[in-house]
Amino acid sequence: MTALFMGMISAFLGYVFGGVCDGLQGFLPVFVFLISAVLMALCGILLKVTKWKWINDYALPVCMILGMLSAIPLNMWIVG
Repeated sequence: MTALFMGMISAFLGYVFGGVCDGLQGFLPVFVFLISAVLMALCGILLKVTKWKWINDYALPVCMILGMLSAIPLNMWIVG
């Protein structure tokens, strides 16, 4: 399982950082990745502070969806 997880993470990070040579537009996946990571850290802090166990069940999907939604204004800012 550890090898499978490391392979998946390597493939994902390769996709995220693969286009950074394309200029600012290549950094869009990196920005989305960082926004999702920050949101996940905030959910972790909220879980520890409030002791709400239900946050643990919804943190990953909420952070992924919010990260993907953040790509819309980021793309409009980068392209437009």
